[in-house]
Amino acid sequence: MAAGQASMSIRKIPIFYLWAFLGTVAAYLFRLVLARSLAPETYGAFYAVIGFLSFLLIFNDFGLGPAFFFYFAKWRNSPRKARSVFTFVMLAYLFTAFLLGAMLFFFHDWLALNYFHNPSLSRPLLYFSSLFVFTGISVLVTNYYGITGRLGRYASFTNVRTILMLLLSILVMLFAPAEQLLTLYFGAWLASFALTLILYALGVPFLELLTARVDRDVAASVWRYATFMFLSAAGGVLLTNLDVLFITYFRPPIEVGFYAIAIPLAGLFLVLTEPLSIFLQPVIIHHHHRRSTARLRSVLSSIYNAGVFFLLPFTLLLAVFSREAIIVMFGPEYAAASVALSILSVCFFFRALQSLNFAFLYGTGRLRAQMHIIWVGVVVNTVLNALLIPRYGFVAAAWNTLAAFLLMFIVSFFVLWRAFGIVLPVRNWLATTILSIVLLLVVAWLKGSLALPLYPKALVIGFIFIAAYIGIGIFALRIVRWQQLRQLASALLSALGSKEK
Repeated sequence: MAAGQASMSIRKIPIFYLWAFLGTVAAYLFRLVLARSLAPETYGAFYAVIGFLSFLLIFNDFGLGPAFFFYFAKWRNSPRKARSVFTFVMLAYLFTAFLLGAMLFFFHDWLALNYFHNPSLSRPLLYFSSLFVFTGISVLVTNYYGITGRLGRYASFTNVRTILMLLLSILVMLFAPAEQLLTLYFGAWLASFALTLILYALGVPFLELLTARVDRDVAASVWRYATFMFLSAAGGVLLTNLDVLFITYFRPPIEVGFYAIAIPLAGLFLVLTEPLSIFLQPVIIHHHHRRSTARLRSVLSSIYNAGVFFLLPFTLLLAVFSREAIIVMFGPEYAAASVALSILSVCFFFRALQSLNFAFLYGTGRLRAQMHIIWVGVVVNTVLNALLIPRYGFVAAAWNTLAAFLLMFIVSFFVLWRAFGIVLPVRNWLATTILSIVLLLVVAWLKGSLALPLYPKALVIGFIFIAAYIGIGIFALRIVRWQQLRQLASALLSALGSKEK
């Protein structure tokens, strides 16, 4: 019976990957719509504001999302405590939303003039003073669906918002006057939060979950947990937003636009690794509590072998042909972002592996080590940004980000190496590197030899590269073996099966 239930849980995993794929496609199409309809300077102004708002959202959540997930799940069968958790978190979200909204309401003119150096951004900043109510309650609603097992809604919330944002932006592009595009794109971004929240909040029984009296001990427990999670999560959010914050203040808007083109292209790898990190956590926790060190070592070694095999060639491909990738997707006016994309593609290779390392640190209870590693990365990135961005601009930001994530990967790797004594697949890594370089030379030859238009040529060369790499790497050289992947799936199945007994 437990195995059957675990099998059902496994079958739900594709839901997350499906929605992650749809959301990623929608996010890239949204950027494409903006890039094709706005000048690079205006595109940069849009993402300067979005980056600033993303930074403020750290303080809107303040670790309350993870705290709610943990304690509401823990006390779900204790109605009094569960209602206290729900009510306290909702009130805390509304309080932080009020403070942040008031700041934007009263200082939107000052921020537009002194931070963004663009007075025309004053009105959009004023409109965004309402954003934080939507985002806070959205986290509450999403986590409620996750805890109660409504995984379709849990997996789809953020991605439905992204899809809705894309649809609204297409309407703006088709029907709005050119001089109003930027303001209305901001409106589409804000409206997507509000409309998605309304749509999903209808399924949450707020009246049953709220209480007039919050248990003080429950509130204290939630707040302590939230504070710790804030200190951990805030570092990760800062790492993804510090570059844009520094570029916005020290450099012209066009550089923000170039950087906002390079970052999402380089981050394509995370579509594969982030969902995997989430689903590895129950496996790691399961084997950690049962002191199955040998199984954890085997899983980690398999991940390093398969991870490098699947990520390295596409990292090198994107780094070598960064200019072509940008021109194909966003147009030649953004080609100046190619140097940053080459650097960031290498950066996100290490970031993807680091996220898998963090799944092991989290699952084996090494939360403080994870938090310390994150903040080391934040400090390094902040210092380098302050020293180099004012003089060298967005390219320096790319180098700084690479330095921070490379350092975080190295430190997290050595923590795990000391804990598990990982046997590294050095021969397979060498074979992967040689195969990748050889096929890149073939791609370069095809690029100069095929007499095709740009888009068909890109499709043909991409298909040949992927088919040759997978065929030679798996079936000829056997760098990655299907048996290893089946063992990893078996570990996941057994962990979930034991958990549900």
